[in-house]
Amino acid sequence: MFTNPVLEDSTQDNMVFELMLKAGYTLTDKVEKTGNFYSIKNGELLIAIEDINQATVDNIISLRPKR
Repeated sequence: MFTNPVLEDSTQDNMVFELMLKAGYTLTDKVEKTGNFYSIKNGELLIAIEDINQATVDNIISLRPKR
């Protein structure tokens, strides 16, 4: 019940691509790393995998992503 769903050898890129697919995006959609989060399809979806701080949260909110 409390197992870690992330494999030890998983990379951040692997996790981003998996989350993109689960959210309905394709692997050909544009992905950009902005600071410590990823912007998919020109900011339509933002994914933060790393530890984030309040400045990052404020930055994400200001971008007004759809997801």
